Amino acid sequence: MVRSLVLDANLLLLLIIGQLDGGLHLHKSKRLGAYNRADLHSLHCLIEKFDYLTITPYLAAEVSNLIDLKYELRQRAFTVAQIFFTQSQQANVVICEDAQHEAFIQYGITDVSLALLVRNHVVVTNDNRLLPVLYAVNPKNVLPFASVQAVLKS
Repeated sequence: MVRSLVLDANLLLLLIIGQLDGGLHLHKSKRLGAYNRADLHSLHCLIEKFDYLTITPYLAAEVSNLIDLKYELRQRAFTVAQIFFTQSQQANVVICEDAQHEAFIQYGITDVSLALLVRNHVVVTNDNRLLPVLYAVNPKNVLPFASVQAVLKS
């Protein structure tokens, strides 16, 4: 059985910026202050267990907007993002349908896409407010990143 993994936007950002010099620049991103190189390692270990990553155009756009590095590091981060975006499996989305989802008003289109993808893909997130929405759809495919960290640290 082919297994696909979907990362929330912050974890995808961690993965992308973490590719720069082995995670040396994580602290330079305001969005990644809660993460360190051990978290990056945990994320890599998790990804290895899946056949491929799946992204949506929403995730790609959000991550592109969250890259807050400067100068040469910014260019390198966008190069890494470009590679990830082109090598990942793209989920088909329909904006008008996604915007009609009952959770759209509260969570926005990117998180709604995660709630739809969790039906058939494993979704890993560090967004605790989103977890109940994901669990309501398919608890077997929800993976809180805190659980990944706890398992890999022990």
